[in-house]
Amino acid sequence: MIKKINLSEHQSKKIRKIIIILLIILIPVLIIMLNPLRRSEETIRKKLLKVTHIGTEKQDVLNEVNSHKNEYVSNSDRFIDVFMGEYYYPILFCECVSALYKFDENNRLVDIIVSKELDGL
Repeated sequence: MIKKINLSEHQSKKIRKIIIILLIILIPVLIIMLNPLRRSEETIRKKLLKVTHIGTEKQDVLNEVNSHKNEYVSNSDRFIDVFMGEYYYPILFCECVSALYKFDENNRLVDIIVSKELDGL
């Protein structure tokens, strides 16, 4: 059985203000924490390697990259450089995230290097 608590109007307003303040603080924090690009380079690399394993053929890597609508920076014989996205800091800064897929002479994936570059607006 749920017991009803009688609160004064002042207490109710105070509780509502606290809830609103907590929501104003927590929602942006959750949005920031849930953005996968904000994770470390190594964490992003490990996630990419789960999908495109070492030894994957270059065409299969291209198909995977295309399925996520990422932008190519370049696509050469031995490398695919992919712009993965960006995220912003509160004041005038942007972090750009890219992945460099490296291939051997047989067009097999040998490594992925994830990098982040801080850019001022």
